[in-house]
Amino acid sequence: TSTGIWVGAQDVYNNRKTDYTGEIKFESSDSHAQKLLPADYKFTTSGAGADNGLHLFEADYTTTTVKLCTSGSQWVRAKDKTYTTCIGTQTVTVMPKAAQSFGVSMVTYTVAGDAKDVTITAKDELGNTDTNYTKQVRFDSNDTQVSPGNGLPNDYTFTGAEGGVKVFSGEVVLKTAGTKYVKVYEVEYSTIAGQQNVDVKPNICTKFNVTGIANPVGADQATSATVKTFDEWNNVDTVYTGTVTFESNCPNKTLPSDYTYKTTDAGVKIFSGIYLHTAGGPYYVKVYEVGASTKTGQQSSIYVNAGSATKFLVSGIESPRTVDSASDITVKATDNYDNVDKNYEGVVGFESDDALATFTQPSYTFVTDDQGQKTLSGWVTLKSTNTDTGWYVKVTEGAKQGQESGIIVCATPKSGVSEPGVGSYVKTLNQIKGTAWAQSPALLTGVSLSVRDYPGDGKGTYDGQYWNEAGWQTDPIFNPVTLYTSTWTYSTLPTWEDGVKYSLKPKVQDDLGGVKESTWTVDFTYDTSEPDSAITQPIYNQKRKELAL
Repeated sequence: TSTGIWVGAQDVYNNRKTDYTGEIKFESSDSHAQKLLPADYKFTTSGAGADNGLHLFEADYTTTTVKLCTSGSQWVRAKDKTYTTCIGTQTVTVMPKAAQSFGVSMVTYTVAGDAKDVTITAKDELGNTDTNYTKQVRFDSNDTQVSPGNGLPNDYTFTGAEGGVKVFSGEVVLKTAGTKYVKVYEVEYSTIAGQQNVDVKPNICTKFNVTGIANPVGADQATSATVKTFDEWNNVDTVYTGTVTFESNCPNKTLPSDYTYKTTDAGVKIFSGIYLHTAGGPYYVKVYEVGASTKTGQQSSIYVNAGSATKFLVSGIESPRTVDSASDITVKATDNYDNVDKNYEGVVGFESDDALATFTQPSYTFVTDDQGQKTLSGWVTLKSTNTDTGWYVKVTEGAKQGQESGIIVCATPKSGVSEPGVGSYVKTLNQIKGTAWAQSPALLTGVSLSVRDYPGDGKGTYDGQYWNEAGWQTDPIFNPVTLYTSTWTYSTLPTWEDGVKYSLKPKVQDDLGGVKESTWTVDFTYDTSEPDSAITQPIYNQKRKELAL
């Protein structure tokens, strides 16, 4: 504030020296650049407005005013320029003005995540501390990862006892690398503010950032990944020199070899030659530090598209199987990595090294709805046995081909009746016996037997009917027998009628689903009558001259 000042010349007894005509200059303890002191002045003793030993230096005039700018105890001194021991001094207390800014004082260098102190000083326009400041302040920063209460102090109201200065201990935690400022401003008047810049360096690597992998990516397409070494706050650790390794949940893939970062990488490395060969997803490609698997990062939700068909995958023909049995076949049009090409619409042909094999049709045309794969029901019938190397069934379309190999084909099982014999007459029959056979590796699973009263001879009560173990019925029926390794017996028999002819027919089944009903029957006659004999030649009481036979 500008103020006037009186300067009076005095003798050693403090009497005004009216005849003083010396020249004085002013000095002050206030070193502020904006302070003002009167210009040098020579006293007058005659003429209008003569000083006569006393002169007023008026306020608000640049050359005459006194304006002190530094708060506290200051002195202003007038000194004779010739007789320098002739001086006069006044001490004054300079009060600060109301705060117009804040001084922000803290370290100028820090590491991301480290807690630091900050001192806030309320200052007037001349830089003096406003010791009476009691307003509320708020903190801000261009670090987007911090906010009041999270890396910055909460809003704070100064108290009179603090004298305009407040230390916030360990309450500033900057997190983003680069030149960041910490700013404080008054809530009521936001133009009353202040800030300090801080150089924030990255902390040590705690994780990895993996980006850049094409998504979706083709199964035969090379892609690359950019791997950045991040600290906890996602800053690149530019001095990282650890070793990393790769992994993925894609079943068929090609990943980069382990790599040790160099200082010249500055924490960022592009890895090329990544292949994800299995169509589908979502997949991830993960990076982690060797020896510290919790230090990791990944790109997720990666999807892989199949390439164009180059071959066929053929499956679905059961092996081993029984000769002459129709089988389903599944054909998939795939790329080099066995992914189904869902856009395939070619025409495929069928062949087999079983010269007698048959197919429902010699070819099949894929349509859009097939989505590159088709199961053809009952399409293939292999008609020759092969229990050694097995047969193949091949699918082709130009240079594209695929096959299912080693299809073992067994003969149909067989069974026959061993007792009673064909055309025999039996007096007693309590058990029927037979044999059964299946070609290895097939196994017998069951034999059943049809027992029929021979039709058309008119001798039996149940002419043409079938035995069902509880009685006789019109419809054909096979009753289960007791099966051993390669023989069988049947004991649940009907009451045989004397002189009646019966027909027996077995049916056998193996574990491959082969079923064979005998193409012929074993016919026998149940006969309990005593045998009879008579002499026809010569006739009774006949007289003959000779008898040769």
